[in-house]
Amino acid sequence: MLEYYYRQPHVQARIKANVLYKQIRKLIYYFRDCGYQTGTIKMYIPKVEHFGIWLEDNGIKVSSVNKDTVSSFLNEHLPNCHCTPPCSRNRKYVRAALNCLLCILGSQNQKSQKTDITPVEKEIDKFKAYLSDVCGLSISTIRFQIRYTKKFLLDIFGKQQIKHRDINPHQIMKYVSQKAKQYKLNSLQNLIYSLRCYFRFLQLEGKCSHNLIDAVPTVPSWKLATIPKTMTKEQLSRFLASFNRKTPSGQRDYAMALCLSELGLRASEVKDLLLDDIDWKNSTVTIRASKTLRSRILPLPVRLGRALACYLKNGRPKTDSRNIFIRHRAPKDKPVTFDIVSGVMCRAYKRASLEDQISGTHIFRHTLATVIHQKGATLKEVADILGHKCIDTTTIYTKVNLPMLAKVALPWPEVRS
Repeated sequence: MLEYYYRQPHVQARIKANVLYKQIRKLIYYFRDCGYQTGTIKMYIPKVEHFGIWLEDNGIKVSSVNKDTVSSFLNEHLPNCHCTPPCSRNRKYVRAALNCLLCILGSQNQKSQKTDITPVEKEIDKFKAYLSDVCGLSISTIRFQIRYTKKFLLDIFGKQQIKHRDINPHQIMKYVSQKAKQYKLNSLQNLIYSLRCYFRFLQLEGKCSHNLIDAVPTVPSWKLATIPKTMTKEQLSRFLASFNRKTPSGQRDYAMALCLSELGLRASEVKDLLLDDIDWKNSTVTIRASKTLRSRILPLPVRLGRALACYLKNGRPKTDSRNIFIRHRAPKDKPVTFDIVSGVMCRAYKRASLEDQISGTHIFRHTLATVIHQKGATLKEVADILGHKCIDTTTIYTKVNLPMLAKVALPWPEVRS
């Protein structure tokens, strides 16, 4: 396989002399199976060669390579690299190539990496199990709680052994106060929520008292204080018109956009849609449990149904995956990710000249909820469509129901001279 991509004898000899030669061979097969083009493969291999030369120069064994090793190469060696060609210094492509290398090394280095788990990582693993098994939280909720809790433990203990008795109320208040100067309101609220969950976990384990939970300060917040931002009909039309439905990827992106705008789905729900979730006979779509861990069945709008049928018939790549939306670029034959869905919408905003007015994907949920509530849907019906666990979450849309507010508004007194 190496000879197919590199026909020059001196290049073949150079690659075979690299300490990562065995991994490079596996990497070539990996790239080919994922659908990478020949030019891309030939561009990535020298990046891995460069990394192999650095490993050999620094006496680092291949069996010990992990994310920290790659980070050290990218952050310390690459900016000051004076290696001779074909060593590449393009951080973007070097990082991409080495991330693929880590996938190859993952299985063979798994045993050696287990021995390097830090005390914080051990603690996080226990906390993660608690959030999943005891609290029953969704993967997305667990992810951000883990992120903030891990940052807290690293800031307090670093790589040292965790001593729960050393955590005191004054330390917690000081930590949150410092972060309040750095974080935005939503991030600060997520930090506080994560810390309280972590201290409840410690209390359940008998490692702390309720004093730590009480020590976490609250952030002033008032329900219904803000008005949800929505899109106008003209903005939504411009947005949907920006997709090129003549290409396979354009058909996919258009169908994803309709899932967001006509069903009010979260980006995570769009990426998780399966072929089995569409009931064509009854014109319904099943939204599997995600954030609230509760599934729901929604009617399939005609326009969305046609867009999905067009994509499945003409645009969707051949794959064994049951996911509806599939990657069209390498690594192919894999489902789209949350970042892909978000990135597609952001690029559509730019094409429609809306990037200065709109961001994110939640605006579609706000728009749909506002429209159907103004047309007479009850809050309970809106909550069922959006998948809200508590109807209190849905009451925010009463503030943008202008027809209903007009009925209860008192006449403004006129001043006559």
